[in-house]
Amino acid sequence: MSSLKLVLASNGPTLTGSNLTWVVVVAAVALAALVVAGVLVREVLAASQGTAKMQEIATAVQEGAAAYLRRQFKTIAVFVVLIFFVLLLLPAVNESVRWGRSGFFLVGALLIFLRARSIIACKRRSISR
Repeated sequence: MSSLKLVLASNGPTLTGSNLTWVVVVAAVALAALVVAGVLVREVLAASQGTAKMQEIATAVQEGAAAYLRRQFKTIAVFVVLIFFVLLLLPAVNESVRWGRSGFFLVGALLIFLRARSIIACKRRSISR
């Protein structure tokens, strides 16, 4: 019997005693971290954009970073395709597992690419304000 079936058969996991205390402590620390992050974001967004020269330099730095990232993504794309096929060729229980792991790898790589692109777009918008 699998461990998931055993957990489901026993009416699921329970939190009591010190386990519950640890969960509450971790949740409180996580919430505090989110509050601190929110305060820091507000401070950064409220700060001055700097002089015209500082903004010009920042724009030049971002253009260079964008060019660097474009080159990196082109290089990484080759490895993503290669790893996709390696995952497809590795032994698995059945074909659906092979295609599933390869497909999810591609989805993960795409999400990483989109995240990086969205960060660049946010940075550009923040400078153009």
